[in-house]
Amino acid sequence: MQTPAYLLQLIPTHAPLQQVQHTLYQKHDVRIYFKRDDLLHPQFGGNKARKLYGHLQAFMQGNYNGWITWGGPWSNHLHAFAAFSHTANIP
Repeated sequence: MQTPAYLLQLIPTHAPLQQVQHTLYQKHDVRIYFKRDDLLHPQFGGNKARKLYGHLQAFMQGNYNGWITWGGPWSNHLHAFAAFSHTANIP
């Protein structure tokens, strides 16, 4: 398993902002931005990255050999968790 600092660096936490362009917004000098959590990571992006971050910190504070999770069949939580665990080499 990797060092704690390295593991925390694996989780992207700063999502890019994307400005919405529309003539109506420009006419009234309105700026609207979307925070693009979906662009954080191709496998464990979205809000999953931030959720994993807190759990990873708790994992690193304990003396664990691996971790488990559960999730609904229509959630991408299991996929994100498995992808991150594989990347971090956590059983």
